[in-house]
Amino acid sequence: FAKPPLLLASMLRRISSPFSQGRRQSLARTSPLAFGEPTISPPFLDGRASAAVFAACLCVAWAVLVSVLFEATREHRMIIYPAEAFAAELAGTAMASAALVRFANAAAGGGSFANSVGVVVSAVLVVAAASNYVVALLPVPVIVDSVTGVPVHLARWAEWLCCAPAMAFVVEQVDAPSLRLPTRTALTQFTSCLIGLCLPFITNPGAWGLAFGVATTLYSTLFVRLYYRWRELPRGADAMPRTPAAQVAYGQQVRAFRLLALCLTTWSTFIVVFVSGWVHARRRPRDAEPLQWPFIVDCGLDVIAKVLYASYAGSVQDQSPVWEERVQSRAAREQMNTAWSHSGDVLVVAQAVDGAQDELCTRASPSLARILGEAEAEAWVIGQTHKLVSGPKDAGGGMGTPMPNALGRIFVAASQAEDLDHLDA
Repeated sequence: FAKPPLLLASMLRRISSPFSQGRRQSLARTSPLAFGEPTISPPFLDGRASAAVFAACLCVAWAVLVSVLFEATREHRMIIYPAEAFAAELAGTAMASAALVRFANAAAGGGSFANSVGVVVSAVLVVAAASNYVVALLPVPVIVDSVTGVPVHLARWAEWLCCAPAMAFVVEQVDAPSLRLPTRTALTQFTSCLIGLCLPFITNPGAWGLAFGVATTLYSTLFVRLYYRWRELPRGADAMPRTPAAQVAYGQQVRAFRLLALCLTTWSTFIVVFVSGWVHARRRPRDAEPLQWPFIVDCGLDVIAKVLYASYAGSVQDQSPVWEERVQSRAAREQMNTAWSHSGDVLVVAQAVDGAQDELCTRASPSLARILGEAEAEAWVIGQTHKLVSGPKDAGGGMGTPMPNALGRIFVAASQAEDLDHLDA
């Protein structure tokens, strides 16, 4: 009795081991904690061309797979129940609307496809919408699983077989240093969905249970990935990244972790519905009408999963340049503050006061204290507001605030500038 669980545990360990190794390699390149200055690797889907090819392959693969399934299962085609068709139509309309909104935003300039994840996300929405419309409007292959007693809509599995690996690939490529880890993740989820598609054709309970266990184990590797991502995130103020490149790498890690957590939360609900339908069907008479609520609930969950994923994944990619720009801007400010606070020279900055044409606010660096003393220099370090003089005068002449002789000549000479832009510079 202990042998099957041990085999499953060994399989899970073998599958997750390359992931942990891949994550360690990724950390060595991007971790802000213990590996020095990281090298930021752009995502694979960081260009319109690569994303367009990826999206086109996704759509073509779905169309080919649906055609093959329909041709191979002609004897199982049927018109689904009206309630199921209505749920599929609503789901298709919701996802088609979400895709159209993304296309409209891109056309209006409000949403950029230059960051490319939006292209793949929109393709996922299009495939999901088309799949639901096919199920609702055409005779589709439906097989009652001999083990669970629940009707299986093969067209829905064809959608998952194409979309789930693509979505997993997008999640992993956010901060992956190479294509090895995203490809392995996508292939793992593809194999899991492929086994799920084959389950209704397996009539032997033992073989069915083994296939179900393998599919569940392959899917569970995502939880291993989520655990490794969570373990790698820095904790505490002392562990937070300091350098700009490290902060950008940290932002990529956080966004990838949240996106994977979102996917696991929504995808795991499908398994809960599957098991619930299985238990319900086994407790009903064998000649009872096939269950309809599992498919209806799946339609609603499919909309929630795809729309939430599209919204967050698109916003993640749109915010990446903003995040990096903020990090670089903050680094520049810190460098300027360091130079301002520790410079051996006296730095003077004069800026025009908002709403006043003849007033300036002038600040001096703390090194002024070595010339005037701390008490007298403090006011200039904080900032002094004074009138703009029009010509050479004495140190305090024409100024709203008397100036020390050490700065008088500088301010009087600067006041002769013809424009404020030059004065600010």
